[in-house]
Parts: sequence; structure tokens; C-alpha cells
Amino acid sequence: MNKNPLFTQISPKVYLHKSNIPPHWRITFPLIISLTIIGLLYISLPAFKPTQAALGSEVSGNIITHTTWLAAESPYVVKGDVTLEPGIRLEVEPGVTVAFDGNYALNIQGTLIAIGTESEPIRFTSSQNNPAAGDWGMLDFRAESEASLMEYSIVEYGGNSSRFGVGCKPAALCISAATFKLNHSTIQHNANRGAVLVQTDAVITNNTFDDNGSEAIEMPTCNHNIGECRPMIAGNTFTNHQRAILRQGAFDPILLNNQASDNEVNGTLLQLNARIDGQNHWYADDLPYVVQGAVTAGHPLEPASLTIDPGTVVKFDSGAFLKFAYTTALTVTGTAEQPVIFTSLKDDSVGGDTNNDESATSPSPGDWTLIWINDPGVTAKFEHAEFYYGGGSSATPAMLAIDIDSTATVLNSVISHSARNGILVWRGAHAHLEDNLIQDNAISGIEVSTVGDVLLDSNRLLDNAENGIYINKGHPQVRNNFFQGNAIAVKVNCSPLTGTDCVPVISPHNRFVDSSQEAIRNLAPNDLCVEALDNWWGDESGPKDSSSQEDACGLVDNAGTGALVSDGVDYSVWEGGMARPIIARPICGTTARSQPTFYDRALAGSTVSFYNGDLLLGQTVAASDHTFSWTPAEALTDGHHTITAHAALDGETSLPSLELPLTVDSTLFFDPAGVRISYDFHGDIF
Repeated sequence: MNKNPLFTQISPKVYLHKSNIPPHWRITFPLIISLTIIGLLYISLPAFKPTQAALGSEVSGNIITHTTWLAAESPYVVKGDVTLEPGIRLEVEPGVTVAFDGNYALNIQGTLIAIGTESEPIRFTSSQNNPAAGDWGMLDFRAESEASLMEYSIVEYGGNSSRFGVGCKPAALCISAATFKLNHSTIQHNANRGAVLVQTDAVITNNTFDDNGSEAIEMPTCNHNIGECRPMIAGNTFTNHQRAILRQGAFDPILLNNQASDNEVNGTLLQLNARIDGQNHWYADDLPYVVQGAVTAGHPLEPASLTIDPGTVVKFDSGAFLKFAYTTALTVTGTAEQPVIFTSLKDDSVGGDTNNDESATSPSPGDWTLIWINDPGVTAKFEHAEFYYGGGSSATPAMLAIDIDSTATVLNSVISHSARNGILVWRGAHAHLEDNLIQDNAISGIEVSTVGDVLLDSNRLLDNAENGIYINKGHPQVRNNFFQGNAIAVKVNCSPLTGTDCVPVISPHNRFVDSSQEAIRNLAPNDLCVEALDNWWGDESGPKDSSSQEDACGLVDNAGTGALVSDGVDYSVWEGGMARPIIARPICGTTARSQPTFYDRALAGSTVSFYNGDLLLGQTVAASDHTFSWTPAEALTDGHHTITAHAALDGETSLPSLELPLTVDSTLFFDPAGVRISYDFHGDIF
């Protein structure tokens, strides 16, 4: 029973202020008394004056006229659900207490203006003498609501688990209104979420969220067919929750200068199966972003993008990965002073103690899975990004996977402490990796298994447990890289006999500085010659090749003391010293020509001198592409010869080439060396 003399009951839950009773209301009083009452009401209460509830009023039902709740008449005790009708304004004065006397809600379809002061806040609370979280329902700002504002307000002891707003899980505040502002307020001691945002551009600034049952703020979904969802959440403090901020859907909030402590997750959590749609921006001046489970960026029906600012920290929970699919553009733009960091949730060295366990856990390789660039329509650019402690998957064995015809550029970045490969480029993907530090990964720093275009330029590959670079498909260009401390700097595992496109070029200007690492290992030396010209092998004498077996490059050995190379590697010209010439050898050691042509490679611009034993036969100059070709001016006599050559440039002279044993027999009917074949068949010369 509503006992307020200024309200009359018109339905079981709807009360109407008597100032709104029209003059033609049908009543059972005598006509004269009725007319007198109506006349007095019209004289004393103008029809358009906002109504005022009486002292200690019990309120419930629908508010259908502009209303003010006065401090002088506080508290207002809510005895049932109250609905502020569309287009109606409810103003609450500083110092007012709104006490909910049960599991009720204030549903705002109109406009709520609750502006308190620092000394006289407005309080939405429980009416119980010993209040507890969940005593009442929520403030439900529905989609029809416009321009509601709460400032210096306190919302406490609500969020009952049985009360759901329109599109909201249980919470103290359900905000479905497109426009809403919450400023300098306190949301505390509520049973569930502090606030749930649905399809809104709300502004939530400078508030304190403390001791709410689950998240301080949750953003479950956004329908891009209706519009983008870009609330501003800035300058807030979050303490004593499960998660500070939880994003499960396509929201793109502006997050700035928020602080979090003593939450189970002190960050913005993207939960399992969350999807990043539309245009998105991640900000550095805020809490770390935390990825939990599988989070996918992209939508099959519309392009998506994600831009990550310098200084942003992204942390991954155990087994988590971030996948970019469909038609998505990823732009990660750090700086040398403020890199973007992707790391483990257990890593307290950046972004603080995000998992709130002090020093109980520490990061290790494999803590999280990977960042996966995964479709032909995906483009990604990482600049000044740092990746640590991922690689926790055997199915996609890398911390950064560039996959399925996608395209990625990685510049000036760090890839370190992966439990498997640092970077994997495979299945038709294209990659440009330049000026990166790729270090301390458990398998390979980079694995290339793609026929797409791959450029590996000016990277430092250090202390990777198995390989600096592992190549088993494609035609990657490997140049200007620095290798040290890897078990094998470059391993090539491919053969033309398999029918795959596998023609790597490890040239020019790579530096293999550590003699303890094997520089290049070709696993198919008799089938494939790996081009590795113009590299520095750690010593002026060139690489150490002790094999006496002729390989697919036509080389036998080199007595250098630099880094070790296997057979099937063409290192015939190297930096830092005079590379000795290579002379192409005949198929066998016998020729019918007395003036055979000797050709192959030497250092560009060097003078190549040819000898028969100790006798100088002649000289030529190697071209800019390192090739030379020379034919003796005078015929060699029939018999056995030993041909060698050396190269000289700027006062330096190379070691002599390998000896070429050669027998000249001009009486032969044909040339068994394959230099020239001719014979007389019925008078014709072939």
C-alpha cells in the first residue's frame, strides 16, 4: 500500500502523482465537491511544473512526468520496480539517498540526472540495516534512454544474481543507452559486475570500482549492423575484482590511464572465443591487454583492422593465442623507446603484476601459444615489437606464424624464448623480416616452408638451440644477416628431386662469426647447390670445408679456418679475403681440344692467373658478377697437365684453386670431356 498522500494508485504497480489527475476524471464524490477539489488542484499545482515526492516517500511503478527527488525529502525508499518512461526526466539532488527495499530495479528509459557533489554524493543503496551485496537489482539504462548523467554518485549492494537487464547479465549498472556519462562516482560492494556495457558509447571517467563480485566492467557484445561501440573508459581505479575489464565481443573502447590492483587479473581481458570485429585500436596508456583462450580478429562478411600503439603491453594466459583471419589489417607500431610487447601473463617485468600473484610465478617458454596471421586477406606489419615466452603448440610450432598466403612484415623487433620456432613462414605466405633480433628460441629462429616471397635481411640470429634459419621450401633471399651461437646457422632441407620449389639464396654479406656453429648444412648436397657467395665466414681464409667428395656445386674442399660448411654449398667467393678461383672441371680428365676454355668464378675485379704446374699460361679479369672465362692463346701439348689458378686484387693474392688434372689427346675421334664432340659421318661433321 502506497501511503504517500500525493500519489494515487492506478494499477497494482503504478502510482500517479495527484497533480497529474485531469479534470475530467470520473469519481463518485458529489459533483460540487469534485469541482471544488479539481479547481483547487489547478490553482495550486501548474500542469507543467516538475513534481516533487514527499519526505521519506515510498516509490514504485512508472514515472510518467518530469520529477525531482529532493535532498530535503530523502531517503526515497524503492518498494518495487520503478520505470522512468521514455522522454521523461528524473533529477536527483545532491545528498539524496535512494534505498532499495528488496530485489528491485530502477529502469531508465528516459533521462536520469544524478549530480551530487564530493561532500554530498547521491547514494543508490540497500535499505537494510546490515546491507549486503545483492540486496537489490540494478540501475538499467535502456536503449531508449538519452543523455543520462551520474556524477559524484555511489552505487552499492546491488547486482542481485537473479536480475538481468535488457541485454545485460546481473550487474549494478546495465548500460544499453547509446549515450551515458558516469563521472567521479563509486561502484562498490555489488554482488556481480560493477557495470555491463551493451551497444553504447558511454563515457566512464574518474570513477572508483571496488569489491564487485566479478568484473568491474564487462563489454559482452556489439552489433555492428547497428553501429560501432566506442565507449571511453578513462582515469578509473579498479580494485578487488575477478577481472578489471572483460571484453567478450566486438567493442572497441577508448581505454586511457586506468589503474588496477588486487584483482585476479589486473588488465583488460579478452576471453575465450572473443572476436575482434570492425575498426579497433589498442592504447598504451592503460592496463595490459590479456588474451585468454582462442581470440580471433576478423569477420567473414566485413573487413576488420587492429592498430596497436607504441608502448602497449599484450599478455597471454596459458594456451592462449591471437588469430588474424578473413580480411584483416594488423598494424603494430612501436618505437625504439616504446616497443609493443607480447608476452606471458606471468611476466611481471612489463605491465606490472597482471596475474596478481606477486612473485609466485615467473615466465618460461611455451607459456602461451602464438600470434597467427592466417588468411590470404590478412596483412600484418610489426615494427619495434617484442615477442617472449610463446610457442606452446606442436600443431603450429612458432610464436609468430605467417600462414596460408597471408603477408607480413616484421621490422626492428625481438623474437625470443619461444618453446619452438620464433617465426614460421609457411603454406604460401609472404614475409619481409628485417633488422630483427631473433634469439634463444628452442628450435629455429626462423623456419621457411613456403613458395611465397621471403626476404630475410639484416637480422641477428643468436643462440637458437637448433638453427638460426631452417629452410625446407621456397626461394628465400637471405642477406646481410649476422649468425652467432646457433647450433647450425642455416640448415637447408630440400632437394630438386622432390619436385618442390626450393632454391634458397644465402647471399650476400651474411656474417658467420662463431666457429663453434656450423654455418650452412645442406641435407641434399648431391642434388642441390646452395648459393652462398660473398659472405664472411669468420676468417679471411674462408669457410672450413674438409670434404673430399665432389658435390652438386662442383667443389671438393677448402682449407679455410672459418665456420664449417657442408657439401653442396657454393662459397667460392667470400668477403674479407681473396677467395681462390673455381675452375669448371671437364666431365672426365681427358679432352681432345688443345685449347680448352676454363671458366667459373673468382672475386669480382680480381686478376685470375692460370698455371700449368709452375708455368704461367695466361690471365683474365673476373667480371662484376664474379664470372670469368679464359682460353689459352697457345695450344697445350698432348699429354698430362696440372692446371691451377689464383686471383689477386689490391695487393692480396688468394690461395691457389684446386688442381685440375687434364690429359690432352688431339688424336681422339671425339672429345670425352664434353668440351666439344665432333665426328665424320659420310662426309658430314657433327
